[in-house]
Amino acid sequence: MEIIEINGHWLPIAFGFLLALSVFLYMVLDGYDLGVGLLLPFGRDIKMQTSMIASMGPFWDANETWLVLSVGIILIAFPMAHGIILTALYLPVFVLLLGIIMRGVAYEFRNNCKKKYIVWWHRCFFLGSFVMSISQGYIIGIFSSGLIYTTFSNQLAILIAVVLTLTYAFNGASWMIIKSEHALYELSIVLAKRTLRTMMLSVFALMVFLLYEFGFIQSTTHLILFCLTLVIYFVLEFCLKGISNGKNWRPFIGVVLLLSIYVITIVYTSYPYIIPSKMTVWEGAASIEALRIIFIGAMIILPMIIAYNILLHKVFWGKLSGLSYD
Repeated sequence: MEIIEINGHWLPIAFGFLLALSVFLYMVLDGYDLGVGLLLPFGRDIKMQTSMIASMGPFWDANETWLVLSVGIILIAFPMAHGIILTALYLPVFVLLLGIIMRGVAYEFRNNCKKKYIVWWHRCFFLGSFVMSISQGYIIGIFSSGLIYTTFSNQLAILIAVVLTLTYAFNGASWMIIKSEHALYELSIVLAKRTLRTMMLSVFALMVFLLYEFGFIQSTTHLILFCLTLVIYFVLEFCLKGISNGKNWRPFIGVVLLLSIYVITIVYTSYPYIIPSKMTVWEGAASIEALRIIFIGAMIILPMIIAYNILLHKVFWGKLSGLSYD
């Protein structure tokens, strides 16, 4: 379907782009939050685990803003799709919310409990991070399959869940390389290398599964997926060399590029559908009159959110020094 610009019909595409942008920024920013939580059990003691959490503490609330924005765009701009999506994804979304609650409660209670109980709240924080990561990957897999539950869609969702969880873990390790020093810095490099190699295997396993199911050159889409696999491989090699050469920023830049490939793949294989193979962005969108008003509000709020995130990361930029920042 071509984009129709008469009478404002380009607006559903614009909101689709904003949705993809919000999901991408969430995966990058809250992705390192989740990654730190996933790697928390590898901290050698309570002090090191506390420093790991401190590396992302100031950015916690701001990073989750993008998840709220993503859900808000679906609810307001695509109301017809919203009900169908949440109905089909009721159980995994419920599990995702449980993970959010577990992380939030653990994060607050670890600061207000007796020392002997801190380790249990750290375990709860890890479990919440794991539940959130797995459920997000599973939701993406089922969504990409057209919101249907079959043997294939469940297998695809599980593979995507593994890939996304390992990507978040590598994201968290990359972030700690930037923020940490001394023993935690050395541990972060080791964890980054391990998660990177495991993630590479999971990505190739996913691509092999797709090629097995659909054939090597059955369609242009799947050929592009194969090419994207090669791109991902070189991106990951770029990250690995960055770690080995002591260039702390390279792994994080690499994971940003990797996540951009994930999102581009989802958008390319779904376009022009808001629900793959079922409902286009035009069919699922609100009225054009409503979208015009919403778009004006979005153009005011979105720059404010971006500016707030940039300012926050600028203020708290630098290496950890105990529980404070340079």
